Amino acid sequence: MAEQNPFASEYFFWADAGAGRWTAGVEGQEWPNMHKLSTLRNSMPSEHMLIAQMYSGYQRLQRAWAFDVEAFLWSDKHYIAGTTFGVNKATAPWLANQMHHLLVHEFIEHYHVVNTEQHALFLLWMRHATVFALISGKCPSDVGCRGTYDDFLTIYDALS
Repeated sequence: MAEQNPFASEYFFWADAGAGRWTAGVEGQEWPNMHKLSTLRNSMPSEHMLIAQMYSGYQRLQRAWAFDVEAFLWSDKHYIAGTTFGVNKATAPWLANQMHHLLVHEFIEHYHVVNTEQHALFLLWMRHATVFALISGKCPSDVGCRGTYDDFLTIYDALS
């Protein structure tokens, strides 16, 4: 769909189906705020932009020289929320190809594990950090939060 872009969209957002349970009061509102998106886009170092929510706790991994991908894939920890994330039109085909490669060729074929889009997004960030426009999460993933609700509101509020 993103490659065809039948509506001439500038941005594409994924909202997890579970996020729809908490949209009371936001129906009919124009979202996202295009001025905020343009400002965010202009701060990026390249034409690519992937907007995602980052939980706290990732800082210790950001500078790690060695990262055990297999242990991470088998863990229940994730540092990027998969509930709601978005890309500009230049990044959509790239993201689709990267996610396919990670989920099929690395997760399944190499590590023999199926895991979440959060794990794939985090590995993508580890490899291509300059593509990401990160928004700080409302709660640390190791403490726990209301899950999908807080994840959705973080992105919604940041771009309203």
